[in-house]
Amino acid sequence: MNLADTRQALNLHLVGTLITTTVFDRIMAEKGKGVIVNISSLSIKKALTHVLGYTMAKTDIEDYTKYMASELDLRYNGRIRMNALAPSVFITEQNTALLLNPDGSYTNRAQNFINNMPYARFGKPDELTGALIYLSFK
Repeated sequence: MNLADTRQALNLHLVGTLITTTVFDRIMAEKGKGVIVNISSLSIKKALTHVLGYTMAKTDIEDYTKYMASELDLRYNGRIRMNALAPSVFITEQNTALLLNPDGSYTNRAQNFINNMPYARFGKPDELTGALIYLSFK
């Protein structure tokens, strides 16, 4: 385990989420309504190797979202809500080296993901749009 990398992942994903939701919570409180949708991960349900900090952060985001969903409901009587999306695997700048070989072919890790996905492919960001819109409106 590389402690520096783990801290960096926790700061990026967990602390970044805490700061952002705190800022928007205050803005929404002033307006009296709003919706926050955090991004969780499939890694909270399925252990993934080589991404300890990411997995820890996303698990904490999931728990934080559950806690704050209840807390915000109590404070604002349902006028401010918090939910989370937990998408599958996407190829991103952050995980490219783990999923793609230099020639663009899949690594063994990527192929293992593909072999266990219903559509036998990685997710596409625009596939989250419908769920995000649904969670954003009452």
